[in-house]
Amino acid sequence: MCGISGYFSRLKEFRFGSELAESMRLNGHRGPDGNGIWQNEKVGFAHTRLSIIDVSSGGSQPMSLSSNKLHICYNGEIYNYRELRRELEGVGCVFNSESDTEVILHAYDRWGTKSFSRLNGMFAVALFDASKEELILVRDRYGIKPLYYYVHAERVFFASELGSLLAFPIPRELDYTSLSAYFQFSYINENRSILKDIHQVEPGTWMKISETKTTKENYYQLKLNTLDIAYDEALAGIKERLQKSVERRLIADVPVATFLSSGLDSSIITYLAAENHKGIASYSAGFSQFPFYDESVKAKEFGDKLDIKHHTIDLLQENMLDSIEAVLNSFSEPFADSSAIAFYELSKGVSKDVKVVLSGDGADELFGGYRKHKAEWIFQNYPKLTSLSAKLGSAFSPQGGGRNSTLANLKRQSKKWIEGSSLSEEERYVLFASMCSADDLSSILIKNGSYQRDLSHSLDTINDVLKEDFDRVLKGDMLYKVDRMSMLNGLEVRVPFLDHELVDFVFSLPSEWKLRNGNRKSLLKDAYKDSIPKQIIQRKKKGFEVPLGDWFKGPLEEKIDVLLSKRAINDIGILNYEKVKGIIDRSRSNNPGDSNYLIWSMLVFQQWMAKYNPKQ
Repeated sequence: MCGISGYFSRLKEFRFGSELAESMRLNGHRGPDGNGIWQNEKVGFAHTRLSIIDVSSGGSQPMSLSSNKLHICYNGEIYNYRELRRELEGVGCVFNSESDTEVILHAYDRWGTKSFSRLNGMFAVALFDASKEELILVRDRYGIKPLYYYVHAERVFFASELGSLLAFPIPRELDYTSLSAYFQFSYINENRSILKDIHQVEPGTWMKISETKTTKENYYQLKLNTLDIAYDEALAGIKERLQKSVERRLIADVPVATFLSSGLDSSIITYLAAENHKGIASYSAGFSQFPFYDESVKAKEFGDKLDIKHHTIDLLQENMLDSIEAVLNSFSEPFADSSAIAFYELSKGVSKDVKVVLSGDGADELFGGYRKHKAEWIFQNYPKLTSLSAKLGSAFSPQGGGRNSTLANLKRQSKKWIEGSSLSEEERYVLFASMCSADDLSSILIKNGSYQRDLSHSLDTINDVLKEDFDRVLKGDMLYKVDRMSMLNGLEVRVPFLDHELVDFVFSLPSEWKLRNGNRKSLLKDAYKDSIPKQIIQRKKKGFEVPLGDWFKGPLEEKIDVLLSKRAINDIGILNYEKVKGIIDRSRSNNPGDSNYLIWSMLVFQQWMAKYNPKQ
């Protein structure tokens, strides 16, 4: 796992040596084990290295073919690189290292852009073909690894993170459409960034940039094709593909561990990893000071059952509060999923022992694990109940609620349920995905970008809803958080549920199997009911959150008073102070709703604006 950055001078020769070195420095947290720069008269590549496969100097980057016609800097892991290497050796390719990086080089040299669809892994790649004077940028199928870029008529810049990209001479102008999306959903999606003209390479896409033109093409698209298959065959197919996925992701020249909560997804991954890798360790987060969030005892019970080395990292309040500045300063664009604080502390603790961890991320979006999926299933299968809810909602709607207790959370969810009952499937999806209501969004920003979430397809079935989550929420929120917080601590997180062979298979199964009889993740539960304890399979899902409400009334109250003061808000000039004040007052009431999360998004934004100061 690594950090990459670079430039390509298109029509004139530009040298960005000092800027390239600075971008490499800003990527240093992504690769603490080494770095390197390669330049010629038109191109510069920089790389920071976290050594996982071929930890010798032979795996160092940037890397070039011996002919010196093809050059690469790359972030990620290719899990089938050994099979590809054997095939390439069979047609005469000669290798000088044991790294997967060199396999990508030879594969592109032999097969061109068709090579990308043959890679099984997570990756963000920059290649320069000197014979054609072309820069090629490519990203993995689901956007697990980030890759930002800026294209100008005379030059192109790219980097793993927006912050390292801004080491180059690029205009910093605020994108108000992205800003509106950020406040509505707490993250920026659809391959945009917070700044105009800076984008992310789309997942499953390659871009080819020459002196005069830019072309791009999807090498992968997730499709909804239904297989004619029996239910038991489907369960066997899931187990076979997930088993292979875990086996692939255990490949490393350094120790590998797993994240283990008390939930189903991480328990399955840990169970499969323990079967394939004797002596593997597991790690869970403990919240001894916040019992409502703590599941560490149950996680340890399962770890003991598997007879593996299990570790609990207690996420103490004082440590999480101390890490907030590090987390905020690491965001090179606004990102308001507050669980990033807890994940940062967990990653920091794990990285003291290992460099690679397997996680259960992606299973909820793949199999239907969220409460909103169950809600949508009810709406689609019980129209009379939906109609009744809409009628009740016109007469009565529960107020407020929150996320810091079971009762408060139930009130919050009930409010959204009633609001959603009178909406279309598409409108309801946006409501359930939003952290900020349309009314709050329209009044919180002095200048509104009129963001409209452009859903990629209709949401007639549960498969449609899951695909939308895959395309938007998974990439924009979950994978962003995991990548940034783990890499900030020099830790690589691998996601077996996002093996494309498994994903394609599960999305080809009938939609009605995803929440069979309304049972969330029914396919996954039925597939592993003989391997995973019944109490884990039946356990209600809990989010990985931090107690923002308590902190805002105590240790973070001063931060609110400073960053969200009338003076600070007017100095930056983006937020409406009177509206902000009303949201703060709501958060301190008995029915805060989602106001604490909106306050956090405003704090993140105000601190980001003070640091980067973009043109408005």
